[in-house]
Amino acid sequence: LQLHNTINKKLGRDFFWGFGQYLSIHRKIQPLTNNTILVEQFANEQINRSVSSALEMSLLLDRRRNSNHPISPGSYVNFIYRNHMKSIGSTSKYQSYYLDLRKYIAIKKRSKMEPTLCLWLLQQYTRGKIPYWDMPSTMWDPMDNSGRPFIQGRFRSRQMVNGETELRFNLLKNKMLGGAIWGNVVSMSDKNFSTFKHVVPAA
Repeated sequence: LQLHNTINKKLGRDFFWGFGQYLSIHRKIQPLTNNTILVEQFANEQINRSVSSALEMSLLLDRRRNSNHPISPGSYVNFIYRNHMKSIGSTSKYQSYYLDLRKYIAIKKRSKMEPTLCLWLLQQYTRGKIPYWDMPSTMWDPMDNSGRPFIQGRFRSRQMVNGETELRFNLLKNKMLGGAIWGNVVSMSDKNFSTFKHVVPAA
């Protein structure tokens, strides 16, 4: 179960400040096999049941003309800080930081195909004893896009960095059908949760 609500207040043109609440509950989780490697590796983590409850603050800069079909010129910056506290129901105390950066660049202006280069950087960091199932992982960002085409939770750790480049274009003049070519890389912190040693590409 996940509940996430944020109230944003406009501070200026395209700039917002937000305050919200985040709740994530995992319970009655059972392994599908008898493999105990996962449980042994995270013996000190909450595997079968955990609760993450936090108050959050956010800063948002959104200069996209259309959030559903962003084209150049456009940019998007979203920073979220969450403080997970036992006093409001969290299993453990920890902090999480979320940074989402996006930039849209026109390849050929005044073209009916509207070729647009989209750059995306997503960074997620945590401090403290975060429950295993709430660690940053692939395809678990708010848009379920990080680390595609890997399945949800294929890579998981306390820190994650995801970078992606995508070329979007229209296939029809009426813009009812379009296409995209993309590639990305994802990196998770190592077993000591301190450094990034491996980069996994995908396309």
